[in-house]
Formats: sequence, C-alpha cells, structure tokens
Amino acid sequence: MNTENDVYVPLSEDRVREITELAEKVSGSIHIIRKVRVKQNRNWEVALILAGSNPRTHESTALMSPEVAAQYQPVSEEEIELDIILFKYPECGSDLNKVIAWGSEAGLKGSNPRELFAVIDQSVDLPNSLGKASSVYIASPIECMHQGKRCVCCCYWTIKSMGSEDQTYGLGLGRADDYEGPAVWFAFHE
Repeated sequence: MNTENDVYVPLSEDRVREITELAEKVSGSIHIIRKVRVKQNRNWEVALILAGSNPRTHESTALMSPEVAAQYQPVSEEEIELDIILFKYPECGSDLNKVIAWGSEAGLKGSNPRELFAVIDQSVDLPNSLGKASSVYIASPIECMHQGKRCVCCCYWTIKSMGSEDQTYGLGLGRADDYEGPAVWFAFHE
C-alpha cells in the first residue's frame, strides 16, 4: 500500500490477479493505470483547469461551484504516486452503491476527484488502452451533493472517429445514477 510517507509501491501481480478475479466474478473488468502522480493539496480550481476543464462550460461551472469545492477538501499535504484501478461493472446498471460495495469487498478505496484529475492530466491516450472505445467516462465513486442531488465527478474522452487521434476530453459533474453502460469505469486505489 502507498501511504503519504512511502515511496511508490506498485500493485503486485498477485494483487492484480486477486482484483481481476473479483471483477470477473461479477462480470466486470479492470484496467490499471500505473504510477499516477497526485498533488492532494492542489487548489480545487487550479486542479480543474490543469486537468483541462474549460471554466465556461456547464459541467465546469458545476464543478467550480463553491458548493462542490467545499465537499472535496484536500486529503493530504503530500504529493503521492499510486496505481489507479479502473473498474467497469456492466451488471450494476447505474447503482453506485453496488460499485462501492465491490470496491470495499476488493479492499480498495474510491479515488477522489483530484486523483481522477491526475488521470486525465497524465493519460490523455487512455481510450486507446481501453480497447479503442469511441468514448470513455471515468467516475469517482466518492459522491457530493449539488443542488440537492447525489453527484459524482468524472473525466471523459470522446474520439471523433475510430483510429483517429482527434479527440476531446474534459471533466464533468453528473448525477450519481446517470453513470452506466459499457463506456463507464469507476476509479479506485489501494
């Protein structure tokens, strides 16, 4: 496990096999992004902008709202490196509680939005490593409330045509029960 004072320790192959088996048990799959560098104490608005958020879009307006920012305070003063485990769970539909339960059973923690923002900042070619999907959404299973609704932060990539390098990516805030389908992955870590 990688804690604030530790150096980067990658997931062992045995641990990857264990997590893979737990995912397959529920017809899910995983993808691991190695050695993601996260600045846990980065200012919320700065983190959003560095991850590619356009402050003028509707999604970014919600993310930049004081209501949302107040719910995602820094969890540490440290800059850390960790492996992010992406979990796709087609059987759960839009039931975030099932996704969270799977993560708990696997002994994983939900990745917070700053960890998600680091993924988009460092892995802009991620759709290619996820089977050349035309669109990919990665959501944090850590909820917030926005305008009285359960929401989660996500990052997304959309490829304009298969085999093309022409893609758009960004950040969003969506209702927790809106994330379902084959393009949606949830982010966890040890």
